Amino acid sequence: MKFAEKLSLALTLLLAALLTVYTVWTQDRQFSADLQAAAAQARAAWEQERYAMQTTLESGGDVTAWASGYQGSHSGAPARLAVYENGRAQYSTLPAALGQDELAKALDGSGQPQITLVRDERGTRVLLAAGTVILPDGVRTLVHAQMLDDVWAARGARLRTALAAEAALLALAALLCRYLCRRLTRPLAQLEAASREIAAGDYARRTALHTGDELESLSASFDEMAGAVQEKIEALENSVRARDDFVAAFTHELKTPVTSMLGYADLLRGAETQAETRRLAAQYIYHESERLEALGGKLMALMRLNGEPPALRPVALDAVLRRLRRALPPGAPEPALPLCGLTVKADADLLVDLLYNLVQNARAATPADGRVWVEAAEQNGRVALCVCDTGCGVPAADLPHLCEAFYRVDKSRARQQGGSGLGLALCARIAALHGTQLCFESEVGRGTAVRLTLAAAQPAKEAERDEKEV
Repeated sequence: MKFAEKLSLALTLLLAALLTVYTVWTQDRQFSADLQAAAAQARAAWEQERYAMQTTLESGGDVTAWASGYQGSHSGAPARLAVYENGRAQYSTLPAALGQDELAKALDGSGQPQITLVRDERGTRVLLAAGTVILPDGVRTLVHAQMLDDVWAARGARLRTALAAEAALLALAALLCRYLCRRLTRPLAQLEAASREIAAGDYARRTALHTGDELESLSASFDEMAGAVQEKIEALENSVRARDDFVAAFTHELKTPVTSMLGYADLLRGAETQAETRRLAAQYIYHESERLEALGGKLMALMRLNGEPPALRPVALDAVLRRLRRALPPGAPEPALPLCGLTVKADADLLVDLLYNLVQNARAATPADGRVWVEAAEQNGRVALCVCDTGCGVPAADLPHLCEAFYRVDKSRARQQGGSGLGLALCARIAALHGTQLCFESEVGRGTAVRLTLAAAQPAKEAERDEKEV
């Protein structure tokens, strides 16, 4: 059963209970009023009969003659009455089914009329008004009986009418409750439909309900949750896509040199070949083996950086640049490294690796007569580093992809120089661990600048000691 139907059923049952209580209460009040009216009528009839009896018998009349004459004087239904003397009936027109036990309840000898509701042997309800009457020849007990069939019949008729009206009202109220509950719960149905569509893959589905109540807040929370789910799904898809691209690129990186190395190795172990051919084959195998070793090292470095982030501490930038100079292999152009006297918050080993890869990339892209240099300056509480060159530059379309693993702008030149396509990806990861990112500015034919900013720090004893040791 749907929530709207449950709600409408609950409201209908509640209304039915309220109407039933109201109907019972009003019918009971009306019935009580009818009984009181009947009792007043019976008392008035008894008083009238008593007065007539005293008036007639004070002049010496007979009780039986009076009672018979009194009965005959009524044009309607004859009065049901009885006269008792010392508990013995002198005259009675009471219903024959009225037993002595019922009569005994009314005959208590009181002077005032007592109203008693009794049932005869057939179950008929009778209202008895009984009291004593003082006559010249003695005391008599006068009993007046009033049948209450019309009171109970009226009660039944009113009850049937009330129940019919209640049933009609409940039917109308049920239809109205069903309509209103469906309208009120329509936003819930929209939320349910949206959740089904999202579960089916439509992650862009939103509800955007405007009801001005808690359902609107629920809709906003639902849409916020759907947006978060969509972002997570897109991030997961991008991660899977990046992983697939990485595996494909890595497989390609391995396939070409391994195939060539197998071919040259097969050539060397085969028939006698010329010395120059053997030298070229061995040189190629050595060159590609060295490149694969560097590739493995870069992959292990990337995997290591995906773990727990390093602890950053104050590092003297001049000491880092001196370590960088010692690590760089000889060759042209020789990079120009500054002396700045600045201290940054970093991991010294990772920062050296970052600058090493950036400088080596700049040297690979710059002719021997070009320039490669490093700039360092303090700006608004941070230290800006920039590795610049006057090399071949990078096309604008390639700039967004430079930090992707195995991405190369000039693939043929990169292979000849032993590049793995992981250097800038490693640099980007190191920069992220330092709370910054690489920014590339390049112009084809004029050179490239790679910028990043690090948090400035006050010189610490550790930083001073590192600088002295260097």
